[in-house]
Amino acid sequence: MAFIGATAPSVARWPNRSFFSPWVDFLCLGGGSLIALPILGLLIPDGAAQQAGICILVLSFLINYPHFVHSYQIFYGSYDQVMGSSNLDRTLRRRYLWAGFALPMLFVAYFALALSGNAPAMLRYAVNAMVFLSGWHYVKQGYGMLMIDAALKHNFFSATAKKLLMINAYACWALSWMLINRLVEERNFLGLSYYTLHVPGALIVAAAFIAGGTTLLFLGLLVQQARKPGCAFPINGTAAYIASLYLWLFLRSDPELLVLIPAFHSLQYLLIVWRYRMNIETAKPDAGAPSSLAHVRNASLRFLTFTTTGIALGFYGFYLVPTILDTFVPYDHDQFGHRLFLFIFWVSINIHHYFIDHAMWRKENPFTLPHLLSHR
Repeated sequence: MAFIGATAPSVARWPNRSFFSPWVDFLCLGGGSLIALPILGLLIPDGAAQQAGICILVLSFLINYPHFVHSYQIFYGSYDQVMGSSNLDRTLRRRYLWAGFALPMLFVAYFALALSGNAPAMLRYAVNAMVFLSGWHYVKQGYGMLMIDAALKHNFFSATAKKLLMINAYACWALSWMLINRLVEERNFLGLSYYTLHVPGALIVAAAFIAGGTTLLFLGLLVQQARKPGCAFPINGTAAYIASLYLWLFLRSDPELLVLIPAFHSLQYLLIVWRYRMNIETAKPDAGAPSSLAHVRNASLRFLTFTTTGIALGFYGFYLVPTILDTFVPYDHDQFGHRLFLFIFWVSINIHHYFIDHAMWRKENPFTLPHLLSHR
C-alpha cells in the first residue's frame, strides 16, 4: 500500500472526456432529473392531472417521439450492413433478424388475432408487457450510460462489478414493478382498462432485501472507482444509473411526477444518439464542405435532417396516422374504446424499441458503439 501511495502522484491523469460538455452530460444523462423532480414535487399540487397531461403532450412531441424514431433510423439504417456482413457475430445477426423482421410480423399477427376474435383481453396483456419491458429497458439504459461514461473516463469496471451492477439494476426494477402492481390494481391506458398482477407480500420483501443488499455493494463499488489513480470518476454515468433505478421507488405513489420519467429517459437517449450521429457525419470526407444552404456545412445539414426527420416521423407515427385510422376505420368501440389504433401503435413501438435497442447497442456491433466513442 505504501508503494501505491508513493507512486500515485506521478500517474498521468486520463482526460475527463464527455459527449458534449461535463455539465450538459450531467443534466441530460440523469442529474437533471435528480434535481428537477424533487423541486417539482414541492411545486406541483396533488391531483394536478390536467397540468401533467399537457406537460406529457409537449414533452412527447419534443423528446419522447423523436427518441423512438431515432432508434429506428439507426437500426434500420444499419440493418442491411449487419445482415450482409458474414464475418460479424452470428448472435448479433440473429438479434437483428428477430427485432427487425420477425417481431414486427408477430405484432401484426397478434393484434389482428385480437381484433378478429373480439378479444380485448389480449390488448390488456400487451399493456402489461409494455410496462414491464419499458421499466426493464430504462434500468438497462442507466447501466449502459454508466458503462459508456466509465469508458470515456477510462475508469473501467471489472467483469464482476458489471455483473453486480446488472443484478442491482434488475432487482431494483423488479421491486419497483411489484410495488406499482401492489399500489393500483386497475388502470386505464388510452381508454382500455387493464389489470395489474397480484404480488404476494413475501415476494416484495425478498425483492427489497436483494435490491437493498446490491445497492450497498453498488455504493462500495463507487468508492472503489473513485479511488482509482489517474482516472476521473464517472459522475454523469453514475447520475444516470441512480436516476434510472431509484426514481421509480420514490415516485410510484406520485403519478404527476411518475409520467415525467419517460421524458428524462428519452433525454438520456437523445444525448447519446445525437453524439453518435454527429460523429458519423463529421467523419465523412465532405463533412466540412459547404452544403446547398449558405454558410451551412454538409455535416451540419445532414445532422439537422436526421433530427427534424425524427420529430416529423414521431408526430406521424405516434399521433397523425393512428388518429386517422381511428377516425375512418370501423371497429367495435364498446369492446376496444375509441383510440384502438393509437393504442396499438404506442404499445407496439414501446415494446419494439426495447428489442431493437437490445440488438444494436452492443460492443460487438461495429456500426454503433465505435462511432459513439470516436469523438475527441
